[in-house]
Amino acid sequence: MKLLQESPVEFLAPLSKPPEKVYVTTVDGDHYSVVLAGTEQGLLRVMMNVPLEFLIGNIRSDWNARAVKDSTPFESVAGGIRSYFTGTPGPIRAAVQPLMITPFTLEVHRILARIPHGATLRYGEVAEIMGKPGAARAVGSACGRNPVLLVVPCHRVVAANGLGGFGAGLDIKKTLLRLEHVLP
Repeated sequence: MKLLQESPVEFLAPLSKPPEKVYVTTVDGDHYSVVLAGTEQGLLRVMMNVPLEFLIGNIRSDWNARAVKDSTPFESVAGGIRSYFTGTPGPIRAAVQPLMITPFTLEVHRILARIPHGATLRYGEVAEIMGKPGAARAVGSACGRNPVLLVVPCHRVVAANGLGGFGAGLDIKKTLLRLEHVLP
């Protein structure tokens, strides 16, 4: 399986502490709801099928940050998400602002961002690409710490003997893989 030559995701320098102000918005469609949080520079969090107020509560409790409802910083990524859900294959282009992330997890996320639409890799294959054979479980843990679903498509990583896990729930993972025609 070939990875995309170039990542559609620009990973900005990781933040060592949460920002004081976080922009939030919702991207809704007929069968989906995606909430976004980030700075003017990049995305911090993307979640599916949760209310915006849930995300705002997380931002306040986890980061002690002020949430500002404003879709302006997310216009481009929101368009990519809408295209994704309306069946236009292709990557979602975005800048991601990692927050308190380990170098290993960041390396995994960089690889995940290059998995093309409609393709999957096994956890062990990601570990091999990293030059760390035998690190499949660690790759799975790094996938589970992905805060920007869809943009960093961790749903495209599966176990050797099945789907594996998914932080947003296996039903959502199955839905996304069906949308990409990976599952019937």
